[in-house]
Amino acid sequence: MTTTGRAPAPRWFLQALVYAGLTSSIVSSLGMLLVPSVAGEFDITVSAAQWMLTVNLLVGAVATPIMGRLADGPHTRRLLLASLAVIFTGSVIATVATNFTVFLLGRALQGLLYGTVPVTIALARRHLSYSRSQPAISTLSVTVSVGMGLGYPLTGLLAAGFGHRSAFAFAAVFVATAAAGVWRFVPAGPDPLAPRTPLDLPGAILLGVGLTTLLLWISEAQSWGWVSPRAAGTLAVSVAALTGWAVHSVRTRHPLINLRVVRRPEVLLANATAIGLG
Repeated sequence: MTTTGRAPAPRWFLQALVYAGLTSSIVSSLGMLLVPSVAGEFDITVSAAQWMLTVNLLVGAVATPIMGRLADGPHTRRLLLASLAVIFTGSVIATVATNFTVFLLGRALQGLLYGTVPVTIALARRHLSYSRSQPAISTLSVTVSVGMGLGYPLTGLLAAGFGHRSAFAFAAVFVATAAAGVWRFVPAGPDPLAPRTPLDLPGAILLGVGLTTLLLWISEAQSWGWVSPRAAGTLAVSVAALTGWAVHSVRTRHPLINLRVVRRPEVLLANATAIGLG
């Protein structure tokens, strides 16, 4: 143990985190190019096949803030390993699925991949010194872009040579090796210095409902009709849930996301830039 009470980072610690983050971002890019192939495989329309993207994004939108919050707790390594295990299971299910419903289940489980990068950043901040953690966090942050850049051509090569199922089989192998790296090179917990604050369950529910309905409206309102009752109702639920979440977050002692810091100019500028790039 170090003088701070935490286990020191072993030699390949940062490389294991970067590999885990890179794995997640590559797996997240596997679906986009495969929509026509999946539609043909399961004899469904292309619009129906696009649910393989929508369900993945919906789960990711809900899981990411919750995983980010849990990453501040004492069991961050366990959280990352559990997430990788769920993503691995989803990749296997998507590989062997015999119908589109089972395939969607696999894609939903893969949605946890969006929350793994914040967890790796929390681990880097925890086990590295301040001078070493800053470039490490920068490196982990760009793995999303790098992984997307690698994932698209890789998906095309695998699908063209071996069929679309091979892409998800590759994802399963890739995730398994990332989990092995985390298991071997990330210090085990629990972290004695991590805060032990309760999870903001009402905030998580409100944010999850708000984000899910908002993304559902964005994805499906065009096919429903922008002024249809279904689209209007979905948007209304989203606005109500997100408004309720914002009010709850500024009033509770341990919010899921601390909205008070958004008022700081440097934080507001960073978030506005990220939203603009998105």
